[in-house]
Amino acid sequence: MNFSFLIGLLSGFVLVIYGILGSGSSVEQVISSFIDIPSVLITFGGAISSTIMSVPVKYLKKTPEYIKVLMKKEKKQGLRGF
Repeated sequence: MNFSFLIGLLSGFVLVIYGILGSGSSVEQVISSFIDIPSVLITFGGAISSTIMSVPVKYLKKTPEYIKVLMKKEKKQGLRGF
C-alpha cells in the first residue's frame, strides 16, 4: 500500500474525530449537534455530482483500477526513476 495514502487517510480521520469530540461536553451532545442528515447528503452528493460532471465518462469507468493502483506498494526504481 502507498505509504503517503495511508498517512493521509489516517490523519484525516483523526482530525475529523478530534474536531467532532472537541466541540462539546458530552458524547451525546456532540453527536446530536454534529450529524445533520440533509447537510451530509448535500455535502457528499454535491461532491460526487461535481466530480462526475467534471470528469469524462471513460475515466470514471476506470475509477476502480485507479484505486487499486493507488493502494499498491510502489517498487523502488533508484535515481533513474525520477
